[in-house]
Amino acid sequence: MNDKLNSPFNTQTEDFLIGSALIDEKTASDVLASLKEEEFFDGKNKNIFRAMEKINNRKEKIDHSSVAEELSRMGVLNEIGGEEYLINLMESAPSYIASESYIESTKEKALGRRLLDVTKEISDKAKSNEMPLKELMEFALTKINAVVAKRKATSFVDVGSVADEVLDAIEDIRKNDNNLTGIDTGFTKLNEITNGFQKGELVILAARPSLGKSTLALNIATHVCKTMDKAVAFFSLEMGNPQLVMRILSSVSAVPLNDIKKGKLTDDDMASIYFAKNQISKYKLNLYDDSFTDIQDIRLSCQKLQRDAKLDLLIIDYMQLITADGKSRYEQVSKISRMLKVLARELDIPVIALSQLSRDIEKRDKESRSPMLADLRESGSIEQDADIVMFLHKKTAPKTDDETVKRLNSRTELLILKNRQGPTGEVPLIFKGQTCSFSQYEG
Repeated sequence: MNDKLNSPFNTQTEDFLIGSALIDEKTASDVLASLKEEEFFDGKNKNIFRAMEKINNRKEKIDHSSVAEELSRMGVLNEIGGEEYLINLMESAPSYIASESYIESTKEKALGRRLLDVTKEISDKAKSNEMPLKELMEFALTKINAVVAKRKATSFVDVGSVADEVLDAIEDIRKNDNNLTGIDTGFTKLNEITNGFQKGELVILAARPSLGKSTLALNIATHVCKTMDKAVAFFSLEMGNPQLVMRILSSVSAVPLNDIKKGKLTDDDMASIYFAKNQISKYKLNLYDDSFTDIQDIRLSCQKLQRDAKLDLLIIDYMQLITADGKSRYEQVSKISRMLKVLARELDIPVIALSQLSRDIEKRDKESRSPMLADLRESGSIEQDADIVMFLHKKTAPKTDDETVKRLNSRTELLILKNRQGPTGEVPLIFKGQTCSFSQYEG
């Protein structure tokens, strides 16, 4: 059986396009601007299209005579059926065609054929066992995404049509009581600065160890699930799922984590924990801790989750524990950073990636230890790829018995040092370590 003849094609659509292009200059311009030679199925139409391109490159008029001459120079005029074939195409062309729909149809058929070729290539490699499963999955993903990327490719869009979409979005924002265009973080001041975390954004949350990165990320995740009924994927590459859930239960129930760990719980504590358990069981919160340390594993898992259910927010704790190909750690982290940004765009969701800071910050004087963008560990590309970069920072303060001063000393600053779509600023927070939670400082 001829596989080529079983591929998707519609030669009549191609004939109508080529015939109309030989008659009408606008159609010829549309065809040349929107299609490529390989997107035609019929060999004769491929040759005619190539001839039209050569004529167009010389800025000469395209008609059946000029195309016939060019085909003759190419040595394929007789092969396609001579000038008579060109005339037949013109005579059979409709008096009017919507070239956009015919072009779209031709592109769709070409993509269908390309997809068949790619799936056969993947199938052949799988049968031959010539590469490990993980490499095969990455190969398959790259090939399929290349086809999808071609499908997504569009021509230029006029500014007026984009303005219409923007105005519709503005009207929706006006009707929205909280005026947020993105995901509600649970912190009023952070929402004011970011307008919520937006689809397609890569958000970096960085800090030195033990300042509460994971806690803040979990707080945001549970808030998004509880108040917005959104679906969140949380990749924990450092803590296991039981540890994560224990922290969530402590935060939601307000029972100290240390008491939960030791089992020193009253009946009231247990009632609070069971109530918290019933609450969080309703959350669309998906936890992953099964050694998903490869960036491709994360990508595949998220794509599957979005296909099977829904995904509104991805959180990764933390990015320096992810592995990727690269000769140096700098190259690896650069690739991870770039792929996380690509993943945010692909899935059309915000991605929050936690990050460690360089130890160089500890070498500075205590007065100058406020974090800077240059402190992001192992790669300057993190700063480049990120849409938002936030740092948790706690100033060193003397010990005191004064309750007011102690409260001030417990304050942690969330510093937004990069915000591609808005202002930078500071969000004062109170870290409640006993119950694994942050609240906004009001003072």
